[in-house]
Amino acid sequence: MKADNSFLFPLDFMAVSVFNRSMSLIAGFILLVRQENFICGAPLVRLQLDNALRFFATALVKDPHKVTVEFIGGTPIKDFTDEQTGKNLTDTYLVNKLSGLDEKFKWVKPLYQNSSGYIHLSEKHFIISTTTKDNEPMKFASAVSAKDNFITTEDRVDAVNVMIETSKVVLFLLDSWTFNKNNPRLRVKLAKTQP
Repeated sequence: MKADNSFLFPLDFMAVSVFNRSMSLIAGFILLVRQENFICGAPLVRLQLDNALRFFATALVKDPHKVTVEFIGGTPIKDFTDEQTGKNLTDTYLVNKLSGLDEKFKWVKPLYQNSSGYIHLSEKHFIISTTTKDNEPMKFASAVSAKDNFITTEDRVDAVNVMIETSKVVLFLLDSWTFNKNNPRLRVKLAKTQP
C-alpha cells in the first residue's frame, strides 16, 4: 500500500484481500496440522493455490485495475481473457500458464490436480480413513475420528512443505505487483519493448 508514494490502485485492494486470505489460510492450516486433522487441513493448500491463481490472472489481462473492479463487483475470473491469447482465464488455463511460466513453477499443475482431490470427495478420503492391516491385502482397518489415524509424520511434513512453497508463489506475485507499482517508468518502458 505504501509503494508509489501510497498512491492507491484497485489492484492494491485485491492484493490486500489475497494477502489477508493467505494469512488466514496459513493460520488455519497450522492449527489443523497441530490438531492432527489432515482431512480438514489439506484443502487449505488448494485454497492457497487459488489465491496465487486469481492474483496471477491480473498479470495476464490488458487492464488489471478494470478487471479488479469488475471482479470485486462479482464477475468471476474465468469470464476474463488473457490479453495475448484471447483465452478465458479458467483454473485449468491459469494452472497451465503458471506452470509453464518458469521452471520453478512446474509443480503447480500436479499440485492443483492432487489437491483438488481433497476438495471433492475422492479416493484420497478413502486412503486417509482406511489402511491395510499387518500388510495383508484382505485385512484392513478403518477409523472414524476427528484426528488422523493413518497419516504419517512424513505426510504431514510433505503437506507443510507444499503449503510453504504455495505461499511463496503468493508472495512472489504480490511482490511483483509492488515492484511494478514502485517502478511505473520501467513498467511503461517494458511494455513498449514487448511485441
